[in-house]
Amino acid sequence: PLAESSQDYQILQMIILMLIHVYILAMKLTGTDCDVDLDNIFWGVALYVSYLILFTQYFKNSYGTKGKKGKEGAENNKKD
Repeated sequence: PLAESSQDYQILQMIILMLIHVYILAMKLTGTDCDVDLDNIFWGVALYVSYLILFTQYFKNSYGTKGKKGKEGAENNKKD
């Protein structure tokens, strides 16, 4: 279904954006000329980590770990 695949893409987007920020941080720490402020790197990583956690929790609650969608999948997760 489209909703489930769009959720997958959102999670992938957060992972990629976190990796970009980690790469920028590595450049900054090795002394490579980089105009990105450390505060921006820190807050960017914090933002994308929190989004990744939220999207992952939403995905697990919506589609369940057993592949069931909706309330039935969420109820099964509560019983575990």
